[in-house]
Amino acid sequence: MGTARDTEIAKRLKRDAKEVCRKRCELGIASVVERRFWTPEEAALVGKLSDAAVASRLGRTKGDVAAKRRQMGAAYSARQKCPWTEAEDKLLGTEADESLAQRLGRTVVAVGRRRANLRIARFGAEAFRPRPGYDKAKRSSKLSRWTP
Repeated sequence: MGTARDTEIAKRLKRDAKEVCRKRCELGIASVVERRFWTPEEAALVGKLSDAAVASRLGRTKGDVAAKRRQMGAAYSARQKCPWTEAEDKLLGTEADESLAQRLGRTVVAVGRRRANLRIARFGAEAFRPRPGYDKAKRSSKLSRWTP
């Protein structure tokens, strides 16, 4: 202890890192981790890529990147929605959702939901058919009972 990171010692001893940290603190041994300040170049990446991508690129933890993003007030890029374009909407139903999703860089679920919301039939189907038992009017009336 005091010569390597708690996580490395935990792996060697086959113990939990929190347990190693607790014991190190009990013994009064200082941590070997040095505080690493953010450079302007590193900070510029935060919010432009997902936290995981920034963390792997910079050799930092996802938690460290998330804390910096919150401190900066930057939006989380992985959650930002990309609006559908008219050109993408025109492609819906022209091929299978799976292949179209791959082509557009969207998930199969996103393509299927967008197609259903626009009431466009699946590729190869004659007409749009909503799921059995799905009635939008009935669904909204059920929800309105629970709103104050």
